[in-house]
Amino acid sequence: MTRPHPSESDEPGLRVSHSPLVLLVATAFFLSGAAGLVYQVLWMRSLGLFFGSDMYGVAIILSFFMTGLALGSFLGGRLAQRTARPLLWYGVAELLIGAVALAFRPILGAFDPILQMAYAENAATVPLAYHALRVLVAAGVLLVPTTLMGTTLPLIMKHFARSSRVLGEAGAFFYAVNTLGALVGTLAAGFVLLPQLGIAGSTLCAAILNLLIGLVSIGAGIRVKASLREAADVRDLDPLPGLEIRPRRRLAQASLIAFGLSGFCSFALEVLWTRILLISFSATVYSFAATLACFLFGIVLGTRLIRRVVDRHEDPAWLFAGLELSCGVSVAVLALLLHALPGAFGSLLGSLAAALPGGHSYVLVVATLIASFPLLVVPASLLGATFPVALRIYTTNIEQVGLRTGNLYAANTVGAVAGSLTAALLLIPVLGAMASLVLIAGLFLCIGGGLSLAGGLWPRRHVRRSLGVAAAATLCFGGAALLVPYRVTLNFDQSTLADAELLYHAEGVQNTIDVVRARSGATSLVIGGNVEADTSDRQRRHFVLKGHLPLMLMDDPASVLVVGLGMGITLEATARHPGIERIDVIELSPDILAAQEKLAEINGNVVQNPLVHVRIDDGRLFMKLTRRHFDMITADPIHPKVSRVGYLYTREYYQSIRERLSDGGVVCQWMPIYQISPLRLRSALETFLDVFPSATLWYVEGHTLLVARRDAFPIDYALLAERFGDARVREDLASIGIGSPEELLDHLIMGPDEIRAYIADAEEVPLNTDDYPYLEYFVPTDLFVSSQENVRELARHLADPTELVTNLPRAAALALHASRESLARRMLERREPKAAR
Repeated sequence: MTRPHPSESDEPGLRVSHSPLVLLVATAFFLSGAAGLVYQVLWMRSLGLFFGSDMYGVAIILSFFMTGLALGSFLGGRLAQRTARPLLWYGVAELLIGAVALAFRPILGAFDPILQMAYAENAATVPLAYHALRVLVAAGVLLVPTTLMGTTLPLIMKHFARSSRVLGEAGAFFYAVNTLGALVGTLAAGFVLLPQLGIAGSTLCAAILNLLIGLVSIGAGIRVKASLREAADVRDLDPLPGLEIRPRRRLAQASLIAFGLSGFCSFALEVLWTRILLISFSATVYSFAATLACFLFGIVLGTRLIRRVVDRHEDPAWLFAGLELSCGVSVAVLALLLHALPGAFGSLLGSLAAALPGGHSYVLVVATLIASFPLLVVPASLLGATFPVALRIYTTNIEQVGLRTGNLYAANTVGAVAGSLTAALLLIPVLGAMASLVLIAGLFLCIGGGLSLAGGLWPRRHVRRSLGVAAAATLCFGGAALLVPYRVTLNFDQSTLADAELLYHAEGVQNTIDVVRARSGATSLVIGGNVEADTSDRQRRHFVLKGHLPLMLMDDPASVLVVGLGMGITLEATARHPGIERIDVIELSPDILAAQEKLAEINGNVVQNPLVHVRIDDGRLFMKLTRRHFDMITADPIHPKVSRVGYLYTREYYQSIRERLSDGGVVCQWMPIYQISPLRLRSALETFLDVFPSATLWYVEGHTLLVARRDAFPIDYALLAERFGDARVREDLASIGIGSPEELLDHLIMGPDEIRAYIADAEEVPLNTDDYPYLEYFVPTDLFVSSQENVRELARHLADPTELVTNLPRAAALALHASRESLARRMLERREPKAAR
């Protein structure tokens, strides 16, 4: 049932088509939403670099960002209630947001000495005091700007929602406008601002936008006051006339609680489906941006579709309940459909790559958008439609629209904080992502059922029937999703592990971990759908060499730092060296440490070696804050295409490594040459060489290793020969086909001069820095680049090893010269590494 909708000519409410002021403020609110999402991306990156990007750090950052929005909504509602010039205060808030954004990084830097003091590097786990400091820092830098952001919607609603008969439409309009801005901000940050301008440039652009919005809005607010139409009767005050006072208040409170719970479910849902989707898509910055864009588009679409209906519907309580019930059913259907996603996405990606020759740089993004949209648009649209409906029910008096908007949005945002934290830190580790998804579907049903009871709808036959149908559908689809057997999913649906035996599975706080054994007998470690390591001969070669090579170039190494535990193969090789007194291992995920029990036969149960000390921590943070020094550091990050991993390839990270090296200490950095273009590889090498000018490059069948010292880097043949005299070292190297110092030196393909000549082949090679994360934003576009493209260019700059090695016997020099003549041909004959790290 609907009632006639009043025309704009006789309604003093929102006049989008006739009011220049509405268009002006709507444009400002759109741009404000865009700037807000840009800030969220930038501030989460800055804080992640400052105190770690582990999941607990991310949870702290996100919770305070959302808490600020909730607090701002609450306070903004009260300010809106008391002011006759809400647009003026809206402009002031925007000005202050821009000013704080410009000061964000200096303010954050002021906390650095305190962070250094609180970091307890000798503790086995991060102490409570350090967690408390992270909370303090996040609160100190985030609460002020995000609180200001939260005030904006209540202030705007106070000015423009002048009649209850267009209350829902006004709420829908401005909510959609701001969310559409957030969608544009997501795409702008991910695809334009950060890749082109970096963090500082992006911050400046967003801050200038806020300052301009603030000045324009202050000007408009000075000229125009908010005025309410003098209502002739209660129908223009209460959007739901006809209900007695007590049931009306009960329904309003129920809508507030329901919208808060809906916020809990919606953000838990976003965390869950992001975890599941990115296992198929690969966790690149573009995959994150594309999935979030699809979610925000659904919010905008739902808000837009409900806009013309919400104020005409005579039973908004049932409309709200029906939306929540539909959310439950759609989420259950989504859970079932997600099982088919890996195969469908793999086929889609292959088809697009074949159909778009020359368009490989954006194939992954297009495929992600096409795959995400049909899965996310329905539940997201239903969620977007709930705000204007809840606003209409909760606002019992149009004169309190600003206050009620603030309360409602604050409740939803508090629910969002709780939902995201619960999903990431509790539901996924305890239940797993798929079971948690089904649980959230059930919670949506409970919200719909609760609204039906609070609104007195239960006696109606169609309500009971709808509840039964929704419950049955959710149970059917959700149950079917849970009955589907677990399948190890790989990015892009690679088929190499389709029939593998699952040895270990954990859905941890940090990531999803699988250990599987293929029919060939090779064991693989899969993290987030990406094969990070396996025991094939091709992969084992560079793992073993990473452990031995830097130690064989040093006199009497005693202390070693290994960043990244992986399968423990590199760690085992390191532990074989004589004279090593202590090996520290920094691993982000405790689940990888737990998985070592299934890898004991592969790595000799090395984590139980008394020399080995494993610390669960962020490797970059440890490198930044520890004051210890190490004779050798093995930096073994995963591929820079993965989101945030690019920060383990930046100049600042290498500078931290340099500061942690003892005099004469050696660093060994893995560098991929597959799924990375020659320009991006040059950038990675240039960045490393900028900090370690004497670096050398070693080639190991589809991979490279950068080895460097703080000082000059002579390679002593006599020392290598001495190291080969140790039986355990010699045996380990022989297992990967290296039986002599000459065969080891055959892997040395470039000295520092050759690396510089190789880099100089390109006209402009950008450095990868914390401010300008070039690799993270451009390497994902190199998905289809073969390692052979890099090998061909590297082979043109091969060094003469006899010029890099001292104390070289004549026979060894002749052997190296003979081998070097065929090295380029042998490099080009070798195939791609099968396991993409």
